[in-house]
Amino acid sequence: MRLVDPRAAGLVRAFLGRRRSSPPSRSSRRDPMFRRSGSSFDLKSVRDWQLSDDPRRIDWRLAARSGRLCVKEFYEEESDGAAVLVDLSSSLGILDEPGQGMLAARQVGATLAWMLSALGIPSLLMSFAEKPLHILARPRPSPATAAFEAFFAPPTE
Repeated sequence: MRLVDPRAAGLVRAFLGRRRSSPPSRSSRRDPMFRRSGSSFDLKSVRDWQLSDDPRRIDWRLAARSGRLCVKEFYEEESDGAAVLVDLSSSLGILDEPGQGMLAARQVGATLAWMLSALGIPSLLMSFAEKPLHILARPRPSPATAAFEAFFAPPTE
């Protein structure tokens, strides 16, 4: 029995085949005048303005209070990835046939985790019942499904 749906490979190919266009903000990063140290909302530091800084980044409120020109630096936004959490508790036994709920949860979890990996998206995989059963942080991108089949496979007794 395969846990990773074979049709998922077609979805991944279709997604990777899309033509990617870069957002307008990326083209302006080539010019040093528009280079920014960060683009998130998390403040990294406040420092004195330098001639190489973009004048639009001056914090005018702080300049009015302190009499000095200062700029705020922000942390770069990072792609944290995704988390796939699969519930394998006995509460899934309420579906029509015994064991079908857990099988469906394993299939969905394995397929989703494999698709994220094939797309190069870092992910955290976790299966749990009353407590965490398996945890795998940031699996390496791989077109192979074996690692995900093994991760979500039912325990052998």
